[in-house]
Amino acid sequence: MARLVGVQSPRLGQRLDHRIEALHRGDRIEVLVAGAGQRQLGARRAFRRRQQHARALEKRMTDQQTPDAKLTDLQTVKVDMADLKSQFSVLRGEMKQDIAAVRGEVAVLRGEMKQEIATVRGEVSVLRAELKQEITAVRAEMRQEIAAVRGDMSQLRGEVKHELASTRTELIRWMVAGQLTTVTVLGSLIFGVMRYLMR
Repeated sequence: MARLVGVQSPRLGQRLDHRIEALHRGDRIEVLVAGAGQRQLGARRAFRRRQQHARALEKRMTDQQTPDAKLTDLQTVKVDMADLKSQFSVLRGEMKQDIAAVRGEVAVLRGEMKQEIATVRGEVSVLRAELKQEITAVRAEMRQEIAAVRGDMSQLRGEVKHELASTRTELIRWMVAGQLTTVTVLGSLIFGVMRYLMR
């Protein structure tokens, strides 16, 4: 059997190794020499007992290796920590790549939105200019129509005034003619009555 490593006392380790080797040698001799029947059964039982004793002794020696066990555990923890660090660095790199990709997509989207906003602003400015032109044209047309209506109204006023003046003149003429006719009729009546009375 191989010599155990990490034993605190070298003499104790040597003794235990000798005992284990002696036990194994004795077991081998008993197995070879043992015959049939009861001797074989006893040899097997003794071999099993010695095996159990050797295992218990080996376990006890292994349990006594606390510094080495602690060192092994520390090395395992260090290896695990190194693995975790490497995994974390890989994860950090992947997250950095994802963040860079998202930033690139956001930058592209921002550029597209800026272009769309600039396009919409250009269209709105063009629409404003067109609306201003249309409003200016409508105002000019309304001014022209209002001026034309004012001219028509002034012309109509002049015509109405002229008609009223001519109507007044005719009425005055008719009134004067009527009065003259009335005076003439009355004068003729008076003249006729006077002639009739003078007879």
